[in-house]
Amino acid sequence: MSGSTPTRVHDQKPVAVRDLDPLTKIQGAFIWLLKNVFGELEYGKLRWDKDERTTEIVIGADRLRTSGLGQRPGLVIRPGTTQTANLSMDQKVTVDSQTGNREHLDLDSTTIICMCVSKNPVEARRIAWITRSAVRQYRRTLQREGGMHQISEPIRVEGLSDPSGYLLGSKDQEWVGIPVYVPVFFADQWSSIVIDTPQLKEIEQKLNISTFEERVLATPRDARPPSSQGKPVKTIVSFNL
Repeated sequence: MSGSTPTRVHDQKPVAVRDLDPLTKIQGAFIWLLKNVFGELEYGKLRWDKDERTTEIVIGADRLRTSGLGQRPGLVIRPGTTQTANLSMDQKVTVDSQTGNREHLDLDSTTIICMCVSKNPVEARRIAWITRSAVRQYRRTLQREGGMHQISEPIRVEGLSDPSGYLLGSKDQEWVGIPVYVPVFFADQWSSIVIDTPQLKEIEQKLNISTFEERVLATPRDARPPSSQGKPVKTIVSFNL
């Protein structure tokens, strides 16, 4: 593989719709890149092709159908657990002095799992190594296309494992999997909206008035007024509006 951006044999760039959650966008960027990388290989050496009849490897998201794989290997891309870094107190960026609304920004981390599936352990390991090398070589391209802050190290290649959770259909015992774990970081931005202050004041007024009325109604009519040394004391009733 050369050091330049891979040829876009997949034609379409990763989906960049704002409504998508960031994990779907990142997952799409990984699939896009790996299809391009495997699409540059020669036939007979795990070449990916848009034509399902001629492709030598199946690349997809989350889970693959064993009926679509046949005897061919597969590469499944799936995001793992995501968590917030909680970098600062309240993650506050800006505050609107008029409305009190706030903009927040934090850094989230997740792991993209690239499960390399095959009936041949050597072949699965080769797919894993190509995947790892491609992610490292085209890291900046991936970060740009997937909207990621950083693709971090170390990128781990695990040993043989059971890939049944990544396959749909009959679970052939011959399938083996080698996962590649890629840690990534991406920015998470959101807004917190404050209820209008005049509206809160109106609610507070109603609550105070209701409380005062309940106290007046609860006072017995024949109750003796407060006095000091036998003389009535003028009572001033006040409540906060």
